[in-house]
Amino acid sequence: MGGRRGRPLTVSRDKVIEIAARQICDNGADGFSMRGVAEEVGVTAMALYHHFDCKNALIAEAFLHTLKAQTPTALPDDPVDRIVAIAGEIIDQLEAFPFAKEMMVSGEDTSIVFGALYREFARTAYDAGVPGEVIVRSVQSLRRIVVGEVIARQVDSAASAAGKTFYSSDSLPDMLPWDPERAARLLEEGARSYSVDELLRTVATEMLGEQARR
Repeated sequence: MGGRRGRPLTVSRDKVIEIAARQICDNGADGFSMRGVAEEVGVTAMALYHHFDCKNALIAEAFLHTLKAQTPTALPDDPVDRIVAIAGEIIDQLEAFPFAKEMMVSGEDTSIVFGALYREFARTAYDAGVPGEVIVRSVQSLRRIVVGEVIARQVDSAASAAGKTFYSSDSLPDMLPWDPERAARLLEEGARSYSVDELLRTVATEMLGEQARR
């Protein structure tokens, strides 16, 4: 039976989560350990398992702590605007929380990242009266937008750091039915005009249906 090994903590659970969040942000994936958190708290590593089933459980709580600490306290009342704001905040926070981003992109444990996504989106949609099966399908679409945006930002950042243009006429197939140079230019213009908010808003509006138009 997990979650009750070791003696109870002598400090608050919230304090442990706060310390873990800071250590993860400072040291990244390789530098984070239950032992490191325990040493700073002043307890044994086993004591942490009284409140956290495993390392990933603490990581998940640390991510949520980081997200909540930087999420605007006053989210929009409109359900569509609220869903777009929550998703945008999660995307931005993944940039500031490399460990969660690494795990998400690798597919190791998406619950660390998407636990927050599912919870907030589902609550907003449920409160608006959306059926459960519609929420589940729509959240999967929203999840894919978030994953795609995070990966796209990584690609864009790497290309920019290397001084490269993501699209060039040389990289496009010769069999294109239009001028490759013009295609490359249009793709670059499209990348600059792309808006993840518009995609999020489309999915949120479709999910909420009639509730989005009230």
